[in-house]
Amino acid sequence: MNKSLIVGAMVSVVMGISSMNVMAQPPGYGQGMSPQGQQRMMHRNPYDQLGLQESQRKAIDELRANQEEYRKKHMAMMQKHNEKLREHYKAEKWDADAMTKLYDEMYKERRAMMKKMIETRNAIMDKLNKEQREKMQSMMQRPPEQR
Repeated sequence: MNKSLIVGAMVSVVMGISSMNVMAQPPGYGQGMSPQGQQRMMHRNPYDQLGLQESQRKAIDELRANQEEYRKKHMAMMQKHNEKLREHYKAEKWDADAMTKLYDEMYKERRAMMKKMIETRNAIMDKLNKEQREKMQSMMQRPPEQR
């Protein structure tokens, strides 16, 4: 069998597995959601249903904007690592140490992004009163199409 075909198939498998692991998302997001569900998620802000005071809305908007800025910065770093990995996968002989180091850095970035997301969520919940927190918890337990 053609050597380049075998290498190409191996690269495809490895890249597919690595992209699934690195870019994993919480349930309700990503490839499995229908276009209609994606549109509903894009146009629906769960905070609109909580009866926020203006000061709460401003504080939450600021937290969310900071989270988005952080996410964009770290995703750009992840993309750079992915580009480096692609170059390694093109090589005839793969450098296990260099590739493993890149994967370690990518997982470290992913963990940092998840930690920031959790911290932001907790900071947002701290801005809500008891009734708003209970309503938010109730909304988050329903399937996305019922929110």
